Amino acid sequence: MNKEEMKTKMQKILELKEPVFIEKLAPALSKYAQIVYLIGLVILAFAILGSIIALFGSPMAALGGLLFTLIEFVLLRMFCEFLVTYKK
Repeated sequence: MNKEEMKTKMQKILELKEPVFIEKLAPALSKYAQIVYLIGLVILAFAILGSIIALFGSPMAALGGLLFTLIEFVLLRMFCEFLVTYKK
């Protein structure tokens, strides 16, 4: 890859006008969407547990952690729904 190709590729990644990673990642991950979702849920469960433990030290930090975990859950769910509905 020369400098111009790298520059156009990075510009595509930064602009969000057209999909860059879908053609490469979605076909490979679509058959593993359920596994990706379950692993993500386990990671989020540990994040919730950490937020609950942080509740004893700093309630505001715990609420922030729970809010952040909720946002991560929504993004994980959206990503896995996209993988399930992806048409090759």
